[in-house]
Amino acid sequence: MSKNALIVLHGERLQAAMLLPWLPGADLIIAADGGANLLADNNVSPDVVIGDLDGIDSSVLASLPAEKVVHIVDQNLTDCQKALRHAEGLQATDIVVFGAEGTRIDHSLSALYSAGPYQERARIRLVFERMIAHCVGPGNRALETRPSLLVSLLPALPTRVRRAEGLEFPVDGLELLAGGRDGVSNRSTGEIVKLEIESGSLLVFVGRFEGDVSW
Repeated sequence: MSKNALIVLHGERLQAAMLLPWLPGADLIIAADGGANLLADNNVSPDVVIGDLDGIDSSVLASLPAEKVVHIVDQNLTDCQKALRHAEGLQATDIVVFGAEGTRIDHSLSALYSAGPYQERARIRLVFERMIAHCVGPGNRALETRPSLLVSLLPALPTRVRRAEGLEFPVDGLELLAGGRDGVSNRSTGEIVKLEIESGSLLVFVGRFEGDVSW
């Protein structure tokens, strides 16, 4: 059975208008520490708040039942990683992460890299203001697009693309490598991009479009 998990990080640029349309389809809402603040501002109660709890407002924390709060002090894990592990532990099959976009690029990159290891067990996406990042590992994957959308294929690990459909510039048979050949600034030719990945791990960034809120 599928289970949709929505994770809300404490990103400074996260706006309620971007987040709220995704809430109705979520079976599980996980606030990573200060991500609970935005939810509280919009009268949304998360199923769980997890993290070291140094970013959540004291009034928001006090309003939550104790059983909804998972305090993990471990500084070797980010709050994003703690939330992803929690979602995996609850057998989430579709994970959407909000709030990775902020004023610190290192936090954004950390969230993107943290999501990669879960791609074999769940469909995982990170939603940004202008793009959605899809974590794609070995196998076949179809991504919904619209004609002429920006599509960038960035390898988190050395990645061999066996075959691709729906892209303006062919990437069939290419080995993509961080710091070497990558697939940045491609374009979609229709409403579906199909990827067959032989090995590796890709972050596929697709431009936002009306109607891209989907579980």
